[in-house]
Amino acid sequence: MRLPDVIVALNSLSRTGWMLRGVPSSLAESVSQHSFASALIAAEVASSAGLDPFKAAFIALVHDIGESVIGDISRSADIKEEKEAAERRAIEGLEISSLIKASAIEYSEGKTPEAQAAKVGDLVSTMLQGRYYEALGFKVSDIVTSSCKEAKDAIAKLSNGSKILETLSRNGIELNC
Repeated sequence: MRLPDVIVALNSLSRTGWMLRGVPSSLAESVSQHSFASALIAAEVASSAGLDPFKAAFIALVHDIGESVIGDISRSADIKEEKEAAERRAIEGLEISSLIKASAIEYSEGKTPEAQAAKVGDLVSTMLQGRYYEALGFKVSDIVTSSCKEAKDAIAKLSNGSKILETLSRNGIELNC
């Protein structure tokens, strides 16, 4: 799969967790929308932690690129290891630049501080979208709560955790879970 096909696939792919909880596909966030929001948040998180915000944002932007091939497999499927292996194979099989592939793999390995900041962006983005759906009356509190708690845990692994929380708060994002 080449880059134009990857882009179209991610633009068209609704996030499964929302639809499993009753959010119609016409209203469900696409993987591309999620990645964009994740990148913005990751940049803020990385900047406040003294990391490279551009690298963190780019990692967050491409973190779900493997889903262009395998789809968005919900966490509720409870097949984390299999999903990670399938995503890795999908990423490696894409006909895209080594920069994009390496950044997506860096995210999945989660070893670098920028990848960890991207993970915070991913989780906070999910939490925010869930709060939006809750305001519309959808029952997604399990996703909101788990994303919030995981975001707090991920922030604790980064240096300047309190500064990150202040930055998020200054941007209107509260991790109340």
